[in-house]
Amino acid sequence: MAIDFHKTQIESTYKDKDVEEFIDIYFFRPIGYMLALSARSIELTPNTVTILGMITGVISGHLFYYSSITINMIGIFLKIFSNALDSADGQLARMTHSESHMGRILDGISSHVIFLSIYIHLCLRYIHEGHSKWIFAVAILAGASHYIQAAWGDYYRNGYLYFVKGPKFCEIGSLDQLLYQYQMLKWKGRFINKFIVYIELKYILSLQMFTKSYRILTTMIEKIYREKIPSWLSQEYRRSIKPMNKYYNMLTINVRQFTLFALLLLKKPELFFIFELVVLNIVFIYAATLQENKIKHLVSIAKSRTDNKPNGEKNRDKR
Repeated sequence: MAIDFHKTQIESTYKDKDVEEFIDIYFFRPIGYMLALSARSIELTPNTVTILGMITGVISGHLFYYSSITINMIGIFLKIFSNALDSADGQLARMTHSESHMGRILDGISSHVIFLSIYIHLCLRYIHEGHSKWIFAVAILAGASHYIQAAWGDYYRNGYLYFVKGPKFCEIGSLDQLLYQYQMLKWKGRFINKFIVYIELKYILSLQMFTKSYRILTTMIEKIYREKIPSWLSQEYRRSIKPMNKYYNMLTINVRQFTLFALLLLKKPELFFIFELVVLNIVFIYAATLQENKIKHLVSIAKSRTDNKPNGEKNRDKR
């Protein structure tokens, strides 16, 4: 019973089991939970845990500069620990009910800073070994691909939470809400708040070309049902979109980092950039096309159901 209780406690800190990866459920979440408990006991905030994870990740990136397998292994261990801290900050935030836009933005910045450290040190290692400085151009293209792929995966993973669990479980605000907040906030006196909204607004706008049908669907549902997702749509969205979670996860962190670890051990870390540019872009294009078609189908279902209802019934079909 104690084990079951402990398992239940860990599961209570998940975003949702549908969007959790196998390695997260059985490795990073349990470790992250223990780290979150430790952080809570010494009154660390989720943002402090995020910063500690970022520092650890940056150091791990530096250790990938060296060609020594032993040093690379230490770097791999630190990167795994950094990921555990990345899991812990979100678990701590949910555990203490202290989720915030600032925390989400800081979490995103941390991930980008860590991979920037990794990219720079891999490039310097490649040049130190006597190869061309053009590796930096390749790394920039790989980094741009990484940003788009990961942002797309994170956006739709939150979209899944929005429709299946409800708007309050989604960490990304709607475009209309963010635009309104941005217009209402003043730079003078509310600089940090406005800057956070600005970053998230730019983040969503940068994904517009890949999320057109999703934008149509959310706009339609928000207009008719406001903050309540109808149960039929929640069920249909889960049935149709659940298989896409594996692509969202593939394009974010774990597959990317464990491929890097394998290439470091094979002493071919420069191939990591090719993996991002070729393999993950093929996955991204396929997944984005499949996602768009699935969302278009959901839009047609939603339109058919709402068009065939009397106005008085539309607002009664809520969870």
